[in-house]
Amino acid sequence: MSIPKFRQVTGGSSRVVMYRETSPGVPDPTDPGIVLAMFEESISVASNKTASAVITGKLGAGKPVAGTPDYSGGISLAAYSAQAGHLLRALCGEPETTAEAAFAGCSGAAVNLGNGLVGLPCENNPFVQDCAVTIAGSQNYDGTYRLKAGTSADQMVIPAVFVAETLGGVSVLRGKASYLEGAARDLGGGLVALPVGGAGSALAAGDTVTIEGSTGYDGTHTLEEGTNSNRIVLKATFAAETLDGKASATASFYRHHFKLPKNQPTVTVVKELSFEEGAATEPY
Repeated sequence: MSIPKFRQVTGGSSRVVMYRETSPGVPDPTDPGIVLAMFEESISVASNKTASAVITGKLGAGKPVAGTPDYSGGISLAAYSAQAGHLLRALCGEPETTAEAAFAGCSGAAVNLGNGLVGLPCENNPFVQDCAVTIAGSQNYDGTYRLKAGTSADQMVIPAVFVAETLGGVSVLRGKASYLEGAARDLGGGLVALPVGGAGSALAAGDTVTIEGSTGYDGTHTLEEGTNSNRIVLKATFAAETLDGKASATASFYRHHFKLPKNQPTVTVVKELSFEEGAATEPY
């Protein structure tokens, strides 16, 4: 009696990587690839054994012929926001990307709406209920808020203690600001760490932020490795400064406009086995 032999493969020893292509079947050599966050995959390739006179249920360049690779299976992907842009680009090509500017359309007298809510009059307000925004330039309402019910094109509703004020020159940014408090620290190599006060921040390396309210670090910066919930790290010339908790770092947001190009983009998906050791790969 023969005893069958089994080989066990662990998920930690493999990964699936997606690369852009310059043309069908030609991976872009400049693309480092994106590792797909997935639940499972069943992609495979086999050789087509027979030619077919009729094409059904397939979108391809021409009639199938014997020996042509036959692909099957699929990938179940996680709902992972950082990956979504790469998948949209694979479907629709490169987007037109523009930075979202600060909104400066709030002017007029603040309104007491009762129940701990204040209405800030606006013109063509681009933000909607539940959006997180940061207000700067007011006398009484600077800070980060989540907009409440009643927000409309001509009013932002925030949870705040009402103080009579006529707004003018107010800047409203999408997203939550991180407030900087404590002494700047020289990390060497052209890097500076700025401490984050309060409850910390959710900023990460690679984020683009605008700093306002400091003496030596105001401006737009891309955060470096070493950024965490307690500090942000940026490339800058070190200047000794103790931040007072009023200076802020606000993440930049971008709008990506996708328009399907004339020629459908293509990608290569590669399954890498035992990738920690640089072992075998299976392209699809």
